[in-house]
Amino acid sequence: MIIRIILIAAALLLALFALRSTPSTRGLALRRLALISFTAAWIVAVISPDLLSWLAEVVGVTRGTDLLLYTLVVAVALSLIGIYKRFVLLEARLTQVTREVAILSAQTGGHELREPAEQQPSAPRAAPPNRDWDSQPPLHNPG
Repeated sequence: MIIRIILIAAALLLALFALRSTPSTRGLALRRLALISFTAAWIVAVISPDLLSWLAEVVGVTRGTDLLLYTLVVAVALSLIGIYKRFVLLEARLTQVTREVAILSAQTGGHELREPAEQQPSAPRAAPPNRDWDSQPPLHNPG
């Protein structure tokens, strides 16, 4: 069946995408092109469901809904891999910034990063609200 070859190829491409180390401008262009293509295919499938059923039969799937499900599984997997890679990248950036702040703080004694507590003006504290029910005795259940 053609669908098995397509799904295996999609899985291999997802694995390759997951193993790529850094995002590039070319990768961004490909993602945008894939998003536009996916959106166009979605609109065509909504307008002409028979076309989706015909394409499903061509690739060896029994129904168009099954083909749509397979396509969505691949799209969700691709999205999850992209989100994971972005999370790892942001985590590495956060680690680098934290190290730089720690080094800067150690070199300057922390005085340039924030003002000492004594020099910061403190706001006057407001009195707690006067609640009449706080001073009343608790209600007891007769019994």
